[in-house]
Amino acid sequence: MMYPPFAVFTPALAAGAAAAAVAVPLAIHLLFRKRYQVVPWAAMRFLVVAERRHKRRIDQWLLLLLRTAALALLLFAMLATTAWAERLWQAIKPGTTETINNVPRTHHVIVIDTSLSMTAKTEDGQTRFERAVAQAEHLIRSGNPGDGYTLLKMTGTLAEPVVPGPSNDPEKVVAALRAEVKPTHGTADHTAALPVIADIITRSPRAYPRRQLTFISDLQRASWANAVPRPENSTAEVWQRITARADVVVVDTARDDVNNLAVADLALADPMPLVDHPAAVTVTVANLSRTERKNVRVDLLLGRPSGGSDSLVAIGQKAIDAIPPGLRGTVKFDLSGPNGFRDRGIHVLQAKLVEGDDLPADDSRALAVEVRDGIHALLVDGRADPLPERRAATYLNFALFPLHASPGLTPARPRVVTPGEFLDPVCDLTGVDCVFLCDVPNPTSDLAAKLDAVLRRGGTVVIGLGPNAAASRTQYNTVLYREGNGILPGALGDTVTVASPDDLGFQLHADDDEYRKAPLVSFNDDRFRAGLTSVPFQTYMKLDAPPGGRARRIMTFARAGAAAPDPKTAAGAKPDPALVEWGRHRGRVYVFTSTFNEGWNAWPRLPTFPPFWGELLKHCVANPDRHTLRVGEPIEEFFPTSAAGLEAGLSGPDGLTAHIRLELEDEAGVGRFKNTAVSGLYRMGINGSRDRVFAVNVAEIDPARASESDLRRTDRSEFRAPVQVVDDPAEVKPTGESGAVLTTAPKPHGPFLARFATEFALLVLATELLLAWRFGPSRTAAAASAAPRSALAKRLQRLAGTLAALLPWPWPGSSSSRCSTPSAPATRSGSSRTACAPRSKRPRAYPPPPRARAPSGGSTGSPRSSATPPPTGAWW
Repeated sequence: MMYPPFAVFTPALAAGAAAAAVAVPLAIHLLFRKRYQVVPWAAMRFLVVAERRHKRRIDQWLLLLLRTAALALLLFAMLATTAWAERLWQAIKPGTTETINNVPRTHHVIVIDTSLSMTAKTEDGQTRFERAVAQAEHLIRSGNPGDGYTLLKMTGTLAEPVVPGPSNDPEKVVAALRAEVKPTHGTADHTAALPVIADIITRSPRAYPRRQLTFISDLQRASWANAVPRPENSTAEVWQRITARADVVVVDTARDDVNNLAVADLALADPMPLVDHPAAVTVTVANLSRTERKNVRVDLLLGRPSGGSDSLVAIGQKAIDAIPPGLRGTVKFDLSGPNGFRDRGIHVLQAKLVEGDDLPADDSRALAVEVRDGIHALLVDGRADPLPERRAATYLNFALFPLHASPGLTPARPRVVTPGEFLDPVCDLTGVDCVFLCDVPNPTSDLAAKLDAVLRRGGTVVIGLGPNAAASRTQYNTVLYREGNGILPGALGDTVTVASPDDLGFQLHADDDEYRKAPLVSFNDDRFRAGLTSVPFQTYMKLDAPPGGRARRIMTFARAGAAAPDPKTAAGAKPDPALVEWGRHRGRVYVFTSTFNEGWNAWPRLPTFPPFWGELLKHCVANPDRHTLRVGEPIEEFFPTSAAGLEAGLSGPDGLTAHIRLELEDEAGVGRFKNTAVSGLYRMGINGSRDRVFAVNVAEIDPARASESDLRRTDRSEFRAPVQVVDDPAEVKPTGESGAVLTTAPKPHGPFLARFATEFALLVLATELLLAWRFGPSRTAAAASAAPRSALAKRLQRLAGTLAALLPWPWPGSSSSRCSTPSAPATRSGSSRTACAPRSKRPRAYPPPPRARAPSGGSTGSPRSSATPPPTGAWW
């Protein structure tokens, strides 16, 4: 039980203490007042007249009154907070009724939102996140002794523990709060985090009778859409587990909706830019406001970090006339001439709003794209033959780069190698965009590992079959398919061929939807489509890639001269795939179930063969560049094999620096960095350079779903009881179900009276010090008329007086004196006293003054005849 201070005072003891407080200063004043012995001698007759003219001085009595009042006020302040005194105050004036929470030991689970919307600025200039940290610190520091704390931060779909707890050290929790909880530009999904939070509440130790879950968030709609405790939500059961064991509080750091503009998209017209080729970029701006925005200006900046420049240079500015609320506006920039791509390497394009707003993180978006001088393809020829036309890759090589063609006519840069040369460690795949396997026999695990390395870095693998692949079907399925864990989308089956030389064989077929997509979009015209679908095929291999599976069927085989079966209506008659596509790691895998030469078909000599494979090469290497990422995605860069074991340096936004060790993996030195929580440009390199650039952007803004850039908030009314939504943690009201005891009592007057009495006592003491200085000896007229002494003389005099007071008394041969003849009226001056010395029974230190002798004139009683004055400079 807690007792108020000074509860030991009873009324009787208090009265005695008050009497002592008044009596002690009075007794000291009376005991130590100055006493004088009046000696009637001749000179005193002149002083009597002056003494009668002076009024009685009252300064000493005023000082006595002030000192007594100060002690009495301090005693009153101590007594005012006692229980019996409070009953007296309440009897005089009853206080207003208030509710008092007697909260037991509490386990606080604090969840802080660190998403993109929390970086928006508030009306006082702070960000929502800064306000959240301040409120969390106030909640921790204002807790009761013995409370425990568990600190979590919302990052994506996770409630990541910062202090698992419960920790009973508030300073440790505050230090972790300030050091480890940082704002991010990612998303926050409270719905996915609720089960983890419910488990923490359930496992809370029994040593804490009460539990309180506190969310500190801006109630942004995207993160709270499905987390609001509604019966129809999927989180109703989780909320029931939480509210049954803890008080739930949501601290609102935003309080109001805010308008916002954001760069929603930045895209190149050609996703595979080439050197000295014209390009165009389109910028999309989303108006996430309730009002129309006019004259929205957009800057476009270009940087060539791979060329040695880290700065972005503005190359143009355009304006969007008007963007209605909730809609989008676009603006297009042409990149040509001096603003074009003049060098190969990684270039950075950044679109930025000229006029910023309260959420600056989404006012810009960057695109890091690798500009190529061509598309580098490696053709692995698996059929060695003296005649070039009978080899597996000859026709494909001529289709990609025709004879006598100049590099300006085609972007393809094919190079033919044998399987042995491909597996040689000297064969570096760093600059290779696509690898074609042309009827390679007996694939090995080393071949599969090298192809997998190409896919991991975002490259493309195109597998063409033939007689060698058919003979090695078991190895293909074992090494390249691996029961669905390899690069093949399905297992290879039997070989299908014509029954006789007169058999018309098979033709290519594709659905109408496929002709509206790459790579068949160039064959959408009926004339070009007819040339593609009339190609005769004699043989192909089956591939287990059913419709609706994980692989996309671009083209299939159909019997020549017969209508192609519709897979949606023809039961049991599924056409065999001719060309399929599927994603593997960061790259793509294509499987062509026939040959690239004339072994199984007549296509290589037909005019549709070169444009088809040229379009496929452009399409397959136009993957989203791995140098452009979203917040939270890891950075992964590939260096030459010789760089494995070295350290790569990395720099990022907000002064971020890191050192990454390159590991030998996937036929390259691989460096990975995972902490991309903030959007901006990250640069990586070895040997002091930072030539590899990565653009990390906030999440895309999709009109069909809520976004972090949309700063509209969840209505407070949607949070039903028992969830409390407050603006400050001090407003939380503990419930009785959580273990808190609620009592009502009148507001006490004692603390207010004690504060008032203490402050008034300090004022009285200050007044007493001022008057004591004013009435003291150093302020008399005699002192004012005296000649000023030097500071050194005063210090020496004070030191001598202190030493004299400390020495034992009486000294040998010393005596006290009676009155001496004054040379001036009796006043306090320096170290001298009045004309009459204090009484003393000590022996005299000098003989009594002789009587005055009458002059020859016979006159007696002259004032000039007096006793020898006592020595000056006495100890008093």
